[in-house]
Amino acid sequence: MKKELRFSHILAQLEKEKSVTFASLSLELNVSEDTIRRDIDELANLGLLAKIRGGAMPRSAHPLTFKDRIGYLSEDKERMALKAIRLLRNGMTVFMDSGTSVYTLVSLLPVAIELRVITNNAALIPLLGQYANIEHKY
Repeated sequence: MKKELRFSHILAQLEKEKSVTFASLSLELNVSEDTIRRDIDELANLGLLAKIRGGAMPRSAHPLTFKDRIGYLSEDKERMALKAIRLLRNGMTVFMDSGTSVYTLVSLLPVAIELRVITNNAALIPLLGQYANIEHKY
C-alpha cells in the first residue's frame, strides 16, 4: 500500500477514535508495525498527530509541549520531587525518564549530591551539567 494511502487511513482512524495503535493499524493495512511506526513518526513531525507510546492520538487531544507541561501541576511535582530526593544516596545510579516531574526533581537536587544519571530526557542535560558531582549519560 502506498504511503499516502496509509497516511489517509491513519488520519481517518484518528478522526473516529481517540487513539490508534501500531498493532491495530498494522493489521488493518497489512503492513509491518515498523512501517506504521515510521508513518506515525513522519505524521507527528508534520504536526498532524501526536505520537504516544504504542501509537498515536489526535494533536488536539495532546496540546501541551514538554515546556508547557513543566509548569503544569508544579506544586504537586515539587512535593513528589522533595519526597524522592530523600531516597537518593551519594554513589547511586539513577535512571530518569523523559517526564516533567523528573525535570522538577533534578532542578531541586542538593548541590553536593554525587550520582550517576542515565536518561533519555534531553531537557535534563543542561540541568545535570550544573552539578559538579553528577555523571550523566544520555
